[in-house]
Formats: sequence, structure tokens, C-alpha cells
Amino acid sequence: MQSQLPVCLVRQLSLPAGPIRRRFEAHLAELETDDPDEVWERWIERLFSEEPYRTRHAERMASPWLDQARYADTNGIHMDAGRQMWLWRDWVIEAIADDMPYDDFVRLQLAADLIKQAMIRIQGDLEKTGTGAMMLLQVHDELVLEVPRSSLDQAVRIVTEGMEGAMALKVPLVVDVHSGSNWAEAHG
Repeated sequence: MQSQLPVCLVRQLSLPAGPIRRRFEAHLAELETDDPDEVWERWIERLFSEEPYRTRHAERMASPWLDQARYADTNGIHMDAGRQMWLWRDWVIEAIADDMPYDDFVRLQLAADLIKQAMIRIQGDLEKTGTGAMMLLQVHDELVLEVPRSSLDQAVRIVTEGMEGAMALKVPLVVDVHSGSNWAEAHG
């Protein structure tokens, strides 16, 4: 029974690797000649560091995440006009293969959602307070507003609170607000 344990463990570990599990018998031959603990450690190291094991394992582990995000290479019809969703799919697989910390993995995918939530909140607050400020556009992680000088301090407070309070997180969001008569002046 004890000698069967490494065989079962190698078989179970190889299951997420997809088609590779059919070839694991070659690695089991090592069990007959080497110390089972050393074989087990080598197999784990191989699975998580060598190709094609590393990628296959990451693809298998990414599958539930992609399913939850409703990932699809197409919109469901034959003429998608060059949809580029595979870039995100590849990023998810690479992040898992590189063992990216889960909090970073989630944060990087939710960043766009955070600014959208903040924009909705900020727009509502600007309208309620009657500052005369208008949200013009979003450029990556920045919002561009047109604000009367008399309302600048109030608009800065609304934007800061709206951005920093977009979502309750354990790590606080920090917002930098700059003003100027044009883009270059505000960033100078």
C-alpha cells in the first residue's frame, strides 16, 4: 500500500495537465529506481516549471476563471471583425503560470471597473452640488473635468472622495488631483 501512494499522487498531480496525463507512465518508471520522495519532488518541479507542463497546468487552472468571466474567442457569429479577447486569455494563463499573487491578479482585472464606478459616483455628486463642473473624458486611469475656478476646491474634494471610495478595499486607493488651464499645465 505504501509503495502505491507515490503512483497515486503522481497520477492525481498530472490530471490538471490535460493530455500530458496520458504520458505520465514514463515518469512512474523513475519510482522503481529512485527514492519515491525524490521522484515526487522532481515531478512537482517539472509540472510547475517546465514546458509544456507549466502552460497546460495554467490553462487548466485558468478555465474556471475564464468561464466565470464568460470568456469567448468570438461573439458567437462567424463575422466578428477581429475580436482580440485571446490577449486577455493569454494574460490570465501567464499570470497563473507565473504564480501571480491572487490579490494582484484580481486587482489588475478590476481596475477598469473601479474607475467606472467612481465616474458614476462623481458625476452624480457634481450634479447634486451644482458646481458647474463637467466630466469630459477618461484617459486610462485619469478623469478630465472642466471646472469653474470658483468651484475648484469643491470639485477636487468630490473627485478625491469619489475615486478613493469607489470600492471598499483593504488597501486604500490614493488619488492625485492636478489642475491647470490645459493638459500640459496640469501635468507639468
